[in-house]
Amino acid sequence: MHGLPMNVNRWVWRVLLCLAPVFGVSAQARPSLGKLRGVAYDSVRAQPLALATIQLVNTRDRGESHAIRADSLGRFGIDGLEPGTWIVGALHPSLDSLAVDELSARVDVKATGTSRMVIAVPSGRALVARVCGDAAARDSSGYVHGLLRDMRSVESGAPGTVRVQWVEFTLKNARLERSLDGVEVLSTATGRYPPCQYGVRRDLSPN
Repeated sequence: MHGLPMNVNRWVWRVLLCLAPVFGVSAQARPSLGKLRGVAYDSVRAQPLALATIQLVNTRDRGESHAIRADSLGRFGIDGLEPGTWIVGALHPSLDSLAVDELSARVDVKATGTSRMVIAVPSGRALVARVCGDAAARDSSGYVHGLLRDMRSVESGAPGTVRVQWVEFTLKNARLERSLDGVEVLSTATGRYPPCQYGVRRDLSPN
């Protein structure tokens, strides 16, 4: 086997020696990327948010974002994230019925290893406090959330008045009394109505 001419060998080695520092600097300057694993969970229904859409935004660079899909058990994962703080949001159809537009949480992604998180719908009591205030959360109050639609355009909500009624039982003088309570509420411009935010409670029982 014949080798390369001596002058060619010397030229190749000179090129390699010149490039070696460049390659070394590039390898050192390249940052390590992190991994994130998480679970999206519905604490009210005690079940995962199956197939939820997970959105991630870098707090240092809002232009750097990702969107992925959770699996049937609410699990999600993504590799190649810049180390630092990320805002993680979850979107799911079931959130609309709870008056929750979007879940969001912050997570610190490490440069090495795998960072883990759980993004969850608040508990029932926490949801009442969030929508209706702390006073409502201290008793057994709940809330009703809905969307008022215009029959002429059922694809979008519409402002209007909504009446919500329920039967309430009260123990007075060792007797159980029954009354019909309710609220009348004005929906927002988009048709949404949580009564505990907009309504005034009224006794609707017959005199």
